Amino acid sequence: AWTGKNSSSSFQSRLIESQQNVIKIQEELSQCKTEQLENLKKTVKDSVVELVKAEFGTLSECKNEQLESLKKTVRGSVVESVKAEFKTYSSVVQNSETSRPETVISKEVLKTVVKDVVHEEDQSRNVVLFGLA
Repeated sequence: AWTGKNSSSSFQSRLIESQQNVIKIQEELSQCKTEQLENLKKTVKDSVVELVKAEFGTLSECKNEQLESLKKTVRGSVVESVKAEFKTYSSVVQNSETSRPETVISKEVLKTVVKDVVHEEDQSRNVVLFGLA
């Protein structure tokens, strides 16, 4: 004997079982998506890290090349300046040796000049104030 109540109860049981299967499959799908998302995040992070390292290496090499170029330029400029100034100083010394007078100031004349300068300096420092009580 077939009754509607048994058939309805059986249908509900199968429906509940099917819904449980759907929920289980959705959980598995969600877990797979989470794992894929984590793998993707790791891949992107690793790629960015490698890219930054490569760019930093390129920038570092470029800065080193610029620094070396600047060192060479400064070194060359300093060498040229020193050579030019040394030549100038040498020529001044050489010219002064050939053009200096042969006269020598005597010791007495030098003492007299120094005494006169000291006397004038001392007189310029003397100040007289009148009317102070």
